[in-house]
Amino acid sequence: MALLAHPVRLGQPPGGLRVFLVGTVQPEGVYDVAQRERMPAPEPVVADLAVQHQVAVQPSASRHQGREAHPDLQGDAGLLRQHGHRAELAYPDQDGLEGGADLRRRRDDPLATVTPVTTSTPLDLGRPIAGDVVELILSDHRRFETLLRQLRDSSSDRDAVRYALSALHVAHAEAEEKYVYPTLRRKRAISEHEAHHGKEEHAQGNQALLTVLELKSTDTQAFDDAVEELATALNHHLTEEELTILNPAREEVSEAARAKLGLDFLTERNTQLDADCGRIENVRAIVARDEKKGLLDDEGEDDAE
Repeated sequence: MALLAHPVRLGQPPGGLRVFLVGTVQPEGVYDVAQRERMPAPEPVVADLAVQHQVAVQPSASRHQGREAHPDLQGDAGLLRQHGHRAELAYPDQDGLEGGADLRRRRDDPLATVTPVTTSTPLDLGRPIAGDVVELILSDHRRFETLLRQLRDSSSDRDAVRYALSALHVAHAEAEEKYVYPTLRRKRAISEHEAHHGKEEHAQGNQALLTVLELKSTDTQAFDDAVEELATALNHHLTEEELTILNPAREEVSEAARAKLGLDFLTERNTQLDADCGRIENVRAIVARDEKKGLLDDEGEDDAE
């Protein structure tokens, strides 16, 4: 004998759950089973097995209508989660979740995977371990742009952003000056003037960065002005370096050589980051070093021209 039943929710109203036997033989009676009472076995009924029988139940109220949980199930944490005056199933229907239908489709597909939505920290500076030096430098350039945008945003954690930007700028610049510029110069991809000018722009960026770091408050006009000066210096450098250094490197240097140079660049970059290179004392020392080298002397002459 086949039985058909509709799903029954656990949050039934206290009035009880009524079960009827429907078939060619009239039911002997109605049995109240909602209170979990042990009922006497019914008298044997001769049924016509050729007819399909059904178990009909009263529809339960929606769990969003604020009904009381059944008194015999109150406090059963294994089955229910209590929310004030109503109970919910411990494993709600996927339709109650955002994108539930899509989750069921993915669950039924053995080749599909559900990728959780994650948010990466805006201060993540990345720790790549290999790659084409041109692409690696471009990736850092995009990070600079993101950090500058966050630094302009008064609702962001500007203090955290400025120190992240400081660390990335120092690590990036030191790695370029130690490995990238000299290697590209030896391979005749760039001139001595272009390499030297890149160092000058790094020095100007560090000087503008130091001004931002030394300001105590991040919600003043002085801070906004310092951020504007820093953004002007960095954006100018990013544009010029991509045009005059990275384009020649892409065109004049082999892929194998760019991969090797990328490894050298990353080794120095990540080592600098691990050493907390963006701390204000280190930036002060770098600016003092650059002044002694004369890398900041041409700033006024360039402006005059």
